[in-house]
Amino acid sequence: MNPDSQEPSKLLAWSDCMPPTPPIGTVVGTACGGTVQFVATTPCVYYRGQPVYFCLPICKAGLESDPRNSCLALNTGR
Repeated sequence: MNPDSQEPSKLLAWSDCMPPTPPIGTVVGTACGGTVQFVATTPCVYYRGQPVYFCLPICKAGLESDPRNSCLALNTGR
């Protein structure tokens, strides 16, 4: 498939977070602009080389299904 024929949202680059991660209990900023205490199950992706954390799994799912209307895009204009 020609990459130019894909939807623009499919061309955005992100991947699931992998170690190293912050220590458990560390307060991290979220894509929506809030904060959460990091736990092993905190939803996260790498975006433009930086970890991006989410409050809930549904927020991460929103990025994966509709990046342009996700909390990350709405909060930061990315």
